[in-house]
Amino acid sequence: LSELAYETFNALTLKDEDPFVNQFQMTYYESMIFASLVEYTEVLPIKTLLSEDEAIVRCQITAIDMRVVYDQYLAHYLNGDYEDYFLELGPSDYEKYCLIINDLIYNESSMVVRTVDLTLYDDGFGWYIALDDEAEDAILGGYYSEYEKMVEDYEVYDFYYNHPENDFGPGVQSNSE
Repeated sequence: LSELAYETFNALTLKDEDPFVNQFQMTYYESMIFASLVEYTEVLPIKTLLSEDEAIVRCQITAIDMRVVYDQYLAHYLNGDYEDYFLELGPSDYEKYCLIINDLIYNESSMVVRTVDLTLYDDGFGWYIALDDEAEDAILGGYYSEYEKMVEDYEVYDFYYNHPENDFGPGVQSNSE
């Protein structure tokens, strides 16, 4: 099944007509991140329910913990560590973000384990995975779900620390004093 993780990545990211754009309009840089994530993904089947042309496989998926990666990114970003990098000419800011995330993935050792059910179908030529959002997110270590949490964390930071008029930021005295 680990090979299916790679096949799943290919199904998510590559089309015959354009190897860098998929059904989600994934860029080369996003494909690079997904390839890095899948490289560290391990899929361990626990239980299989098999019929003639369908299988449901309960799997334990071990992947890079994207929450840790995003926490590191956000901490460096808020500390200003990337300011000079984002001011340089070259790739767009989004492409630079992807390069930073990819570098953090390669330097991360924290793993997360999730248990999900994968549905596989036999189309007569071989088995393929029909991914749902939960399985895709598990294979990618929380790439989507943890990104949403990082954005929420940044919005909370921005609300409290960059807007003293909110009367919640550090060092801001309340009106009751």
